[in-house]
Amino acid sequence: MTTIVQILTQIFLRIVKLIFCFAFAPIPLALSVDDEGRGKAIQYFLFVASVGIEAIIIYLATNIYAIGLSGLSSTVNSTDAISTIIAMLFLNGMYLAVIQYGGQFAERLTGGH
Repeated sequence: MTTIVQILTQIFLRIVKLIFCFAFAPIPLALSVDDEGRGKAIQYFLFVASVGIEAIIIYLATNIYAIGLSGLSSTVNSTDAISTIIAMLFLNGMYLAVIQYGGQFAERLTGGH
């Protein structure tokens, strides 16, 4: 149960980050006109690009997680409970790791902080 709470918390935090990125987008657009603010505007645009890539990574991870759950639910009747629990814990752990480290990967990829 705690893994599900962690997953939902991570996804909620990413959604809030996306909302704030788009809410404050006019400020860097205005800064990009001036020569002094151009560097900060470029840094913001790289950050927004990393948030977009992070959203794509979360979307792909969610689809892979759904495929894993459907495969796991089809084999529940044919396997014992211990292997099902271990497979579920592994699947939740991998999903949480991809969500948690997807942001760091996206920031390294774009250079936005």
